[in-house]
Amino acid sequence: MASGATLQASEGFESERLDLICIEQPMRVVAFGAPGELSYDEQAPKESDPIDVLVTKSRPGEDFNYDFASIQSSADDLETEEAIWLTGKQVEAQQGRFKINFENLMMTLTEIDPDGSARFRRFDCKERDSEQNAADQE
Repeated sequence: MASGATLQASEGFESERLDLICIEQPMRVVAFGAPGELSYDEQAPKESDPIDVLVTKSRPGEDFNYDFASIQSSADDLETEEAIWLTGKQVEAQQGRFKINFENLMMTLTEIDPDGSARFRRFDCKERDSEQNAADQE
């Protein structure tokens, strides 16, 4: 039996979409060397062309603070069926390592290697023009 909060969230659920075009910025790399050594570097973006990203609310969450979402992208490593849409704040995936901020449309992805080294990828995004959305749907 569904809880009252789940039932109410389902009744008020509205599917939303966020259609973005994103440009990857230079990434920051943190690597570990000898014990106690840490190096910081900046590398060219993995993706040189603009990336299409479509975030879609897929089903209601268990309370009013979030819904489930999926992320489709022209870059395979940015796709996931398991994301959380935090109303008015951001979309999160990959245990918080992948985020899209609703306020500034900044998308970030942290990639961690087995040795603890990490790449911090950042994307400047903008919403696809509403006229373009209408043309795409026809």
